[in-house]
Amino acid sequence: MNQAKSNRHRFLSVAWSIGAVGFSAVIGTVTTVVHQSSASVAGIELPWGLALAISVVVAWFVGLTLLNINRWALIACGVACLSMMFVLSQRGPGGSVLVPDSWQGNVWIMLTPLLVIVLMFWPRIPRKVN
Repeated sequence: MNQAKSNRHRFLSVAWSIGAVGFSAVIGTVTTVVHQSSASVAGIELPWGLALAISVVVAWFVGLTLLNINRWALIACGVACLSMMFVLSQRGPGGSVLVPDSWQGNVWIMLTPLLVIVLMFWPRIPRKVN
């Protein structure tokens, strides 16, 4: 009975990890597309897309860390997210660019990988068992 429970736990852990890696790629894709969005309020450009994109990426990796996902799965999630950012930041066949050379693009390309790397390797704090 205990062996069956251990196998089920291992299967669920692997399944959750694969799903998390796939969703990390989706997050990397969507946030890269959205990060250039802004709105003009009283003549001031507000980069709501950049703020939202960075918030979503940070919230996702903090959530994965708090769920105590396997460290290797967390690294795979970071690689998936950053890989999609890298692929989408390249010049397209028609010459279009999703991450232009602007301050928003520079912040996105420099700050997001730094935050993801810090959150991937954030030290684990052991839980106290009562």
